[in-house]
Amino acid sequence: MEWVVVENFSASSPEAQKEKQKWEYIAEDLALVPENNVRLVEEKGSSRVEISRYLYDYFNDRDK
Repeated sequence: MEWVVVENFSASSPEAQKEKQKWEYIAEDLALVPENNVRLVEEKGSSRVEISRYLYDYFNDRDK
């Protein structure tokens, strides 16, 4: 699966978890499985929230 970074954070930032949760709610509202479409990646002193390409394209295509 291809992933898109939506935001970067410093390591162990509480904001990272909040951003992940926000995207999980969005995925759930679209009848998607949040665990398959949203993830929090932590490595080398930073963390990032990533969403699936499918979820990203849903919002990106709406602007066209």
